Amino acid sequence: MKLNEMIINIMREIRRTFEVSAESSEYIIENGTINLKEHYLVGEWILVQGSRLNNGIYRIGAVNGTILPLYTLSNGSDDENPTCADESFQGCVWRLNLPRDFIEMAEEITAWSNKSDNVPSDVVSHSVVGLYSETRATGHDGLPLGWKQVFGKRLGAFRRMFSTINLNGGGA
Repeated sequence: MKLNEMIINIMREIRRTFEVSAESSEYIIENGTINLKEHYLVGEWILVQGSRLNNGIYRIGAVNGTILPLYTLSNGSDDENPTCADESFQGCVWRLNLPRDFIEMAEEITAWSNKSDNVPSDVVSHSVVGLYSETRATGHDGLPLGWKQVFGKRLGAFRRMFSTINLNGGGA
């Protein structure tokens, strides 16, 4: 899972979006860039809603040598660029103010979920001698632990009862 995908999953879980402002307009996404009306800083996070093909969270990047208010869309990691479909749409772009410790926690959860040894993250041990067997981490209820349980206390520090933005679809 990519960082921006995990961030939106965490936001759904904690019911908080860290929204600062929104702009609503006609937008064009072309070759991984978007035309925005307001000025954004490189590294800021935005949430695109109202698009048929590109709804989601992106990190703003610069477009070199342009005078127009174009910004590149990123998954949040230096080596990752999203595959954005070219389109024009009437929608809303939310400016998000994600705290540094929230981003760090999201990076840790993403890494935990994407362990490099290709073993599911809740597997404590596995063996391939003879037949394959594995032991999964479980909670007190006997169910496998997921990122929500493993990072539950830290998630609680960011939890809010309701979110202004509907992350399950729809616009502002």
